[in-house]
Amino acid sequence: GSGLVTLTNGGSFQMNGYGNGGTVSGTCQNSFLVPAGTTGNLLTMANGSAAGSITVHGTLNLTGSGPSAFVGCNYTSANCFSGSDGQINVAGANLVFSNNVNNSFGTAALNLGPGCVLINNGDPGGPSTVTIGEVSGSGVLSDCNWSGGLARVVTYIVGGRNTDATFSGYITD
Repeated sequence: GSGLVTLTNGGSFQMNGYGNGGTVSGTCQNSFLVPAGTTGNLLTMANGSAAGSITVHGTLNLTGSGPSAFVGCNYTSANCFSGSDGQINVAGANLVFSNNVNNSFGTAALNLGPGCVLINNGDPGGPSTVTIGEVSGSGVLSDCNWSGGLARVVTYIVGGRNTDATFSGYITD
C-alpha cells in the first residue's frame, strides 16, 4: 500500500527486506507519522528506498539492518523529515539521502548512534543544504558520494531547536 502509517504507543513498522543482508529491497511508498507524546519504531530495509514523508513530533527509533557501511534506506522524498520537531534516534543503520534533493529534519533532534552515518549525496546541479534542529550521539555526518562518484558540496545547518546537545562523532567530506 501507499497510505499513511501512524506509529504510536511503541508500535513498530517493519519494512520488507529488514534483515535481508543487503539485497536491494525496493521502495516503500508509505508516509509515516509519529504524533507528539508517543514513540514509534521504524525497522528499515537494507539497501532500499522510502519515497514518502516521515513526520516526527514524538520519538522515532529508526533501526536499520544493513550489514556494512553505507547500506540503509535511501530517502528519496524531498524534505522527507522537514515537518519534524520531535526526537529521531538512529541505530544500526546508515541514513542515506539520494541525489538531487535538499533534505531537512526541521527542528527535530537527531541522535546518530555508534556506526551510523548520515550522508547527503548532494545535488549534481549545485550545493545542497541539510537543516537539523539538534545533533547528538557518536555517528558521522558526511557530504561524500557513497556510490563512489564525485563528492558534492553539502552544507549542514544545525541548531534550529535552540537547545544544548553533545555530538562526539565526526563530520567528514
